[in-house]
Amino acid sequence: TAAEGCDLCFQSGLNLLRKGRVSVASQLMALLTDTLRETGTLETDEWIDRLLELHSAHQDAMTKTSEDMSPTEITRLQRLERDWLLRALQWSADAGTIKLGHQRLQKVLGEHCWELANMEKGVYEADEVADLQCDAVQHMVLAEEPAAILAWLEILEDPTDEETKMGHSCPPALRDALLTRAILGFGVMQNLRDGHTLIRGYIEKCEKRSIDELKKSYTNKEDGKAPSHVLFGSMLLSILAKDARTGPLFSWLMRSFKRELDGMAKNQVVHGWATKIGALY
Repeated sequence: TAAEGCDLCFQSGLNLLRKGRVSVASQLMALLTDTLRETGTLETDEWIDRLLELHSAHQDAMTKTSEDMSPTEITRLQRLERDWLLRALQWSADAGTIKLGHQRLQKVLGEHCWELANMEKGVYEADEVADLQCDAVQHMVLAEEPAAILAWLEILEDPTDEETKMGHSCPPALRDALLTRAILGFGVMQNLRDGHTLIRGYIEKCEKRSIDELKKSYTNKEDGKAPSHVLFGSMLLSILAKDARTGPLFSWLMRSFKRELDGMAKNQVVHGWATKIGALY
């Protein structure tokens, strides 16, 4: 039966991972998620637990066998694992009750993308690393995990003078850009609670500049400073918490911040989110 086939894929893959046979197990794991989708297997807590058990076993096996692998092979297998988690998430979205997939899978995929980005620094193009970081934050937004996003932002460097200069040609600081991406993501998901949690934590633990000075600077065109991301996020959440009469203020905020959004990685995504937020609220 379909259930027996899925059970066999799961157990065989788990046994192979426990023996350190990561490459072969990856093929069985891919077969499992494909079979779950093709047979219309419904999402259950048991299957979410099983998929997460496979991922944990995969990471343990990678740790134990990494000394015998080349860096290229390690990256290949970890990218395959990222792709497998995406397949699992797609099955969850189709077979479960949460539109974009189970939060537990979103969280694990976010963590994996972040670890993969850190692994590939200095090895792959900066654009590829930035895409992985963007994906990591997006999945953590969908997992409703503002604390995890804040923990990542805390270890990133403060913005430089060049990155905060009016009309800067370089991209915004990574920490700023990921904060803004997360806030827009929470806005799209209509999850203002977690958006406010992230902003408050960011101001407390990351932002070293005076918030009062940033407020004055945001509307001051003469001080040579670009509009700050933390102020943009704070104002956006405040606007969204009110009613539709704040529409003109939302439009002004988006115009004032357009250049910063343009400079972010995957800027077409954040512009799309901003448009959707305008329609939702």
